[in-house]
Amino acid sequence: MVNSIVLFFRNFYQMFVDMSFYMVIGLLLVGVIHQVLSDEWIPKHLGKKGFGSILKASLFGVPLPICSCGVIPFAVFLKKSGASLGAIVSFLISTPQTGVDSMIATYGMMGPVFAIFRPLAAFVSGIVGGGLVEAASNAWNLQVPTSVTPVKCSHCHPPAEVSEVCDHHEKKLDQETKAPKKTPVQFLQNVVSYAFHEMVRDIALSFLIGVSMAALITTLIPADFFAGTMAGEGIISSVLMIVIGLPMYICSTSSIPIAVSLIISGISPGAAFIFLFVGPATNVATISTLQKSLGKKVIALYLGVLIVMSIVLGFILDWIFTSMKIDIGDFLLTKHSHIIQSPIHIAIAIFFMGVLVWNLWKRFSHR
Repeated sequence: MVNSIVLFFRNFYQMFVDMSFYMVIGLLLVGVIHQVLSDEWIPKHLGKKGFGSILKASLFGVPLPICSCGVIPFAVFLKKSGASLGAIVSFLISTPQTGVDSMIATYGMMGPVFAIFRPLAAFVSGIVGGGLVEAASNAWNLQVPTSVTPVKCSHCHPPAEVSEVCDHHEKKLDQETKAPKKTPVQFLQNVVSYAFHEMVRDIALSFLIGVSMAALITTLIPADFFAGTMAGEGIISSVLMIVIGLPMYICSTSSIPIAVSLIISGISPGAAFIFLFVGPATNVATISTLQKSLGKKVIALYLGVLIVMSIVLGFILDWIFTSMKIDIGDFLLTKHSHIIQSPIHIAIAIFFMGVLVWNLWKRFSHR
């Protein structure tokens, strides 16, 4: 018992130190992207109908670090701005699966094949899903539920009758309240604040849970435990990963250490990818919330695309590893079988743990 506890904390420490380095780099890049892109950039490019919007929605969604719950307000906003169902679903599928931060972490933790395949899979599945929903909406005349009542401008009507501002006055107000250009110091401060406060605040708990689950799997399940069994590969393992991942709330980065532990225990890379695909893509809360905004038929199509595409892409990834004659299990076991002693990695891990603890304390102390 004591040995298992010691081994658990050793595995947790090893995984956490490995991931912290890539997480910090990824979060800083996310902060830079957030400062460079304006708040109006996404709706401006995705708020139109047609295949072009589907393509843009998938392309823009891949690098954005937004989780399966974080896409809800974006989806609702796109709906209100007149975006097609295809563009909305494309954004819903491609965005939560990966982001700049998880791309870097995937490369560091799982190697270049997974790092390249994940964003490509998110992009392709977004286009396929958006295209199918767009075609179905045209063929079946699907309509998005509407629950928004017309509003009046607070500058054109008495205050008692209003709740929004018309386009003319909105542009005028934007010009009047336009913020001055940021200095380099202010830009850096905003990058750090967004990266280590707003972003970490949303992922801190799920990230620690993900690393803990990975450490527990590594501790309790021996290496190659599932290798050569029906649960380790084929359709059974694929279905198992869908059942586990589909209702789970986990972000694209937090799913990485769990996938690593599953592969080391003998799960095929394709099955582990399915968990990486459906786990971050959606969860019970996302499904129930979006059902009210988009309708049951659209959500059914959305889930169907997720399930079918994850299985197809999982088998393709297994074929890639087999063709390249890469034993990903041995690669990951060798890569993660030693504890990193680099002072830089350890210092970054200590810093990142401090950031996580501080954000969790702020979050729960306010409650």
